Amino acid sequence: MERPRSTVTASDARILRPGGPLLAMAILLPLLLFGLAAWRNYDDVLAATRSRVEKGALIVREHSLKVFETHGLVIDDINERLERLEWSNPIQVAALHELLLRLAKLPQIATIVIVDREGRLLDSNRKSGEDPVYYRDRDWFQALKERDLGLYVSQPYPGRMSGLPIFNIAARIHSGDNRGFEGIIAVSVDRAYFENFFHSISPDPGADYFVLLAREDGKVLARYPGETQPELADTVQPEAAPKQDQDGTYMTRSTVDGIDRIYSYYRIGNHPVFVTFGITLGSALQAWRHNLIAYGVVAGLAALALLALSRMAIREAARERTASTKWQETAHRLELEIEHRARAELALVQAQKMEAIGQLTGGIAHDFNNMLTAVIGNLEMILRRVAGGSDAKLQRWAELGLMAAERAAGLTQRLLVFARRQSLESKAIDVNDLIAGMIELLRTTAGEAIAISIKTGSGLRRALADPHQLESALLNLAINARDAMPNGGLLTIETANSDQPLAKLAGEDDLPTGPFVTISVTDDGEGMTQDVLDRVFEPFFTTKPVGTGTGLGLPQVYGFVRQSGGHVTISSEPGLGTSVKLYLPCADADALVEEPPAPAVQPATPGGPQRILVVEDNSDVREFTTDILHQLGHSIVAAEDGPKALQLLDGDPGITLLFTDVGLPGMNGRELAAEVQRRRPDVKILFTTGYAPDVILQHGLPDTGDALITKPFSIQALADKISNLMRATV
Repeated sequence: MERPRSTVTASDARILRPGGPLLAMAILLPLLLFGLAAWRNYDDVLAATRSRVEKGALIVREHSLKVFETHGLVIDDINERLERLEWSNPIQVAALHELLLRLAKLPQIATIVIVDREGRLLDSNRKSGEDPVYYRDRDWFQALKERDLGLYVSQPYPGRMSGLPIFNIAARIHSGDNRGFEGIIAVSVDRAYFENFFHSISPDPGADYFVLLAREDGKVLARYPGETQPELADTVQPEAAPKQDQDGTYMTRSTVDGIDRIYSYYRIGNHPVFVTFGITLGSALQAWRHNLIAYGVVAGLAALALLALSRMAIREAARERTASTKWQETAHRLELEIEHRARAELALVQAQKMEAIGQLTGGIAHDFNNMLTAVIGNLEMILRRVAGGSDAKLQRWAELGLMAAERAAGLTQRLLVFARRQSLESKAIDVNDLIAGMIELLRTTAGEAIAISIKTGSGLRRALADPHQLESALLNLAINARDAMPNGGLLTIETANSDQPLAKLAGEDDLPTGPFVTISVTDDGEGMTQDVLDRVFEPFFTTKPVGTGTGLGLPQVYGFVRQSGGHVTISSEPGLGTSVKLYLPCADADALVEEPPAPAVQPATPGGPQRILVVEDNSDVREFTTDILHQLGHSIVAAEDGPKALQLLDGDPGITLLFTDVGLPGMNGRELAAEVQRRRPDVKILFTTGYAPDVILQHGLPDTGDALITKPFSIQALADKISNLMRATV
């Protein structure tokens, strides 16, 4: 489009007659000023339009980069899980599927699929039926199968499971042992997610703009407007594609429809993808044309020139303020979205951190139980040997050692509570009655300087939890509150019903939905800083002086409540006190409060000496076990693994009892017991483990009842277990 020229009309020419040079100057000067102003305004409008186009492209680039980075983090997270995954382990496979469901809740993710080296679907966040599904026809599978391209962006196509228009961001499954191509993780992006965002960032009311997200080969991934237009076809036209692989802004005329447009394009990080933001020149110059009319009025009415120019300046400033306000609102919305995504990512990292700490803690407690089994057992054998003898000092030393070992066993039990690996007996509980029954214990624990206020909610539902563990949790919280109020204060315990989803409270997406029974324990003590709050649920973290705290109180509360299907929140400010709220799941409306079963009366007849096959891979525990079983009058044969145990079984028809650890190398205890039962149905089975009984059930063992003893165990406990087991009828 040509720029305007200063012209003189026919009516103006009649005025330009001899003797009227001043009139001519009066006309020419406003026209000259009009032409200069029009020229200047033309450049200003183009510059402002370029700025708006560049800002729009930058906003789209930053948004797209965050999406690509988030998909990269999701793929890395899944890869880390796959490196530890055994597909034959149903628990690990279920945990992987839960991870996919949790990650797929991010708004920019439509589908997550994991395929093997043949393109067969291994897992997905969506159901696909019983028949095998193959993805070997997808371009991302063909490209990544040939070589490792890092993150690969596919061409768009309808989703196989969702049917929605999508494109995939995919990467190879990590192969830490250099086994080559093992498969692909593909995370799909809903095309509508980008197009909705493009629709929300209009640079100006009435602006004829478009946004394009495309690969370097021209394949369009998303666009706005969504309807098919020549410049928005499935493959982008040359004028909308990057030139020489450089970011930039330019104006050109479309070879398709002949329309002039201003484009700005940017590459998205290191990905082979670019964004283009464009506004038609006609839309951009609409304001300039309006200005021309105003300037014409100014040129015709020279006396009103200053007033007209002032009005136009005010009008232009108002438009700029409106545009600036809208851009600020758009930027604010983007900041809120980025902040929300950051909170979600932090919550995911924190959940993974607590899960990893729990697994580590549970494993340490299990191994420590093995060691404590040998320590406690050998100390008991020393006490049996020296009991009633003349060496009183040796007997006292052994008693002190046994007391310390039993305290250590209690510590491992608390670690298992945090790791959510303890055995729970969940029942329907009237929380108000439970707290009323604890009031005297709580007053004694808090001391006379601390007042206790109980606020029980009316119409309170029954909670589903282990009552003994809940009492222990409340006692732990009362002790913490007491220590936070050394000079006295007020401890408030409050109960209520809650139907509010936990995800809104905790910033996490994988929390139970409720309804809940809540118990709030609040003190007006010293409070905590944010850096302390961030670590209060970590085991062994404590701010108390050495010797006054183990750092297991709040972790034990956290582990118990999460294992019960609930959640824990904590809030605190220095000098204002602390509030801990327990969210416990509700029992069914018709559930009855269970009474503890009456203790079973054991028959007095002993089981008698047995021929026992002991299978234990830990040499210390195996030696200790064989020693105490000899002392109990039994004859023993021992093996360190399943195959050797089966050899001994086949060569010894007198064996009546198999005493085996659950966690054996190679053939585990469950598999060994099944094979022993197949060969010798008359042989009784007794399991032992360093984990809690409910964890054993999770790993596929039957509910063994008396046929299970947890480590560490005492000599008498083992004797009773064997006696009870051998008395039982088949």
